[in-house]
Amino acid sequence: MILKNKTVILITVVGLAIVVGLTIILVMYANTNSLVAPKTNSLVAPKAGKFGITEIYPSAGREWYANWDNRSPVELPGGGGGSRDPQDPETLVTGIGRGTVMGDGRFKLEGDASRLHIIDKDASRELKTVGNSVSLWKNTEVTAYFFVEHQNQTIDEDKGIGIEARLGDYVGNYLPDMCQTPESEGDALGYSYNTFMRYNGSRTGVQKEIKDEGMYTDGVGDINPFGSGDMPLHKWFGLKLVTVNYNDDKNVKLEVWFDEEGNNHWRKIIEFRDDGHWRAGDQDGENANNCLQRPDNMVITWGTPDVRIRADFADPVYLKNVSVREIRQLT
Repeated sequence: MILKNKTVILITVVGLAIVVGLTIILVMYANTNSLVAPKTNSLVAPKAGKFGITEIYPSAGREWYANWDNRSPVELPGGGGGSRDPQDPETLVTGIGRGTVMGDGRFKLEGDASRLHIIDKDASRELKTVGNSVSLWKNTEVTAYFFVEHQNQTIDEDKGIGIEARLGDYVGNYLPDMCQTPESEGDALGYSYNTFMRYNGSRTGVQKEIKDEGMYTDGVGDINPFGSGDMPLHKWFGLKLVTVNYNDDKNVKLEVWFDEEGNNHWRKIIEFRDDGHWRAGDQDGENANNCLQRPDNMVITWGTPDVRIRADFADPVYLKNVSVREIRQLT
């Protein structure tokens, strides 16, 4: 009887030890998985930036926040070389139109093709050159809130608003040779990653530009984040474009985040990875293949001096709470 009791006790102790061991292993596995599975460049909760707006990924270097409040209004004409904000020389307006610092936190864009650049003060849009000490935007999270008061588009259904990253119209010591020269300004040799939202149908997606006015990929996404209808008027809403390298700097991930009610509630609406298979098609017989450094599947893995926010046929379009931040590269 004593031997039998000892056997029962031994079996019970061994069973408990197995249960405890398995529990510890499962807890450790769950904790490990919670760190590994997301495969993001952020292991911390999102935080709020200068404007109280959620930052999806933490900053890892240079930051720029709009400086448009508590000051006198100033108008910035567009054009080729553009106009810089005298109180913030990294703010530049170009294109067919003009911009105005309203002084109350808003920035007004007007005209058929008005462009707001966040660009190093030593990078020249007019000559398309950069200095030896120019700062580049590479892995970035760009945030902007839009308010379309009116738009006067009548024919072209592909017009709207957008954010462009890794915008390349430049030559300089820090940039790869893409067959540009300071004299090639009129040759439309720009390239970029961008997110767009069309006025008609609020169609939203991401696109890669290999050669301005010549070679573009098909848009990816092409969704209406509002659910239905054209882009609403007289309503604040937010867009974020995340552009970040991964796979040892060989590929690029794009994310688009959307705040429908302008109340800092963000949701990711598009994620796409450019792994070298995203090819651009020729437009009107134009191509960039005479430049061997610019194939139709070019992956733009390097930084450039310029991030741009665009508004077409703006009558007007207002911006607020705009920021550009460097974030950590993915592994």
